[in-house]
Amino acid sequence: NDCLRGYILKYFGENPAHYCGYCSNCDTKFSDVDVTVDVQKILSCVVRTKERFGAMMVMDVLRGVKNKRIEELGFDTLSTFGISDKSTHTLNEIINYLVQDEYLKKSDGQYPTLMLGAHGKKGLSGTTPLMIKLSEEKTPKQKDKNSGTRKGKVEITPELQPLFVALRQLREETAKEQKVPAFVVFSDSTLGDMCARLPQNDRQFLMVSGVGESKLQRYGAKFIETIIDFTSDHPEIKPTVDSDEPYTRSKKKTQEASPELPSLAVLSEIPLSDQPVPVSIVVTSINDTLSDNDCSTISPVRTANWLVNQGYLKMIGNTKAPSSQGTALGITQEKRSVPTRQYYINLYDTTAQQFIIDHVCDILLYDNKRD
Repeated sequence: NDCLRGYILKYFGENPAHYCGYCSNCDTKFSDVDVTVDVQKILSCVVRTKERFGAMMVMDVLRGVKNKRIEELGFDTLSTFGISDKSTHTLNEIINYLVQDEYLKKSDGQYPTLMLGAHGKKGLSGTTPLMIKLSEEKTPKQKDKNSGTRKGKVEITPELQPLFVALRQLREETAKEQKVPAFVVFSDSTLGDMCARLPQNDRQFLMVSGVGESKLQRYGAKFIETIIDFTSDHPEIKPTVDSDEPYTRSKKKTQEASPELPSLAVLSEIPLSDQPVPVSIVVTSINDTLSDNDCSTISPVRTANWLVNQGYLKMIGNTKAPSSQGTALGITQEKRSVPTRQYYINLYDTTAQQFIIDHVCDILLYDNKRD
């Protein structure tokens, strides 16, 4: 959490100031927080889940998330189920700290699991208070109720929370049926806009952010049915945005102008797919989070060109293929067929996805014209 520029300069023997004012850490507000009890909860949950699962599962158990996987494993009966009131963002920061300071360790491999580290037992005892710096979470910006433009993340009011949970559950089931990541079906922002608009028919569903004709045809009926069931049970709840008013996104700064760069806290919110996916899906996941935080967005073409420039992809004719460096990173190429032709597609595993997320600022600042 210290100045990143200073960290690099210290490595080369220099004695820099503690604050440069330019790096993403210096640009983030941190607070000193006593996390002793939170650490005990996290370490206890890791032990009770038999040290066989990753950070996401541990956080879901701690926050009391009810889903099919957790119920199948019986984790909803654990003493650590639902004992934390911290956000995923905060829990993730604490877990990263615990890994860094060897209270936890991560296994190697594509799907790393959490295990107790060298200092794990000491953390469980809670005898030594633990103070760490946590970045302050951004307060979601209010949406203008008189227009369809979303200025920040859609805020879900308490009375709409049950609908939001039901829509997320439906999205999860749909994604599993189609064997795709959940965000490919709809992003959280889209589900939030559904809650704000409460669409009752195809025409109104098309007004929702992130919904086009294709997604209407594939998913519309089930989601509209869920919304109608909810509004029938709660006739007193009305849309907070005109259901018939088209959604319009506020214009972003052009990439050629100075881009609005995301902070580390924003980048940490971006979800990963647990399956290898094309760069277009990686970029869609990234841009959903960037847009929600009023940051500039990237494109699949710019991302692929940057990977070529860095040596992770190479040009073979007019096709971009993984180099040996890219293959080591986790980029693979797969041959696919359609009735009229065969083609190759590059797929990115979780390590490669995280690599792209970690370098979003570099991609935003990358100048394609140099090539």
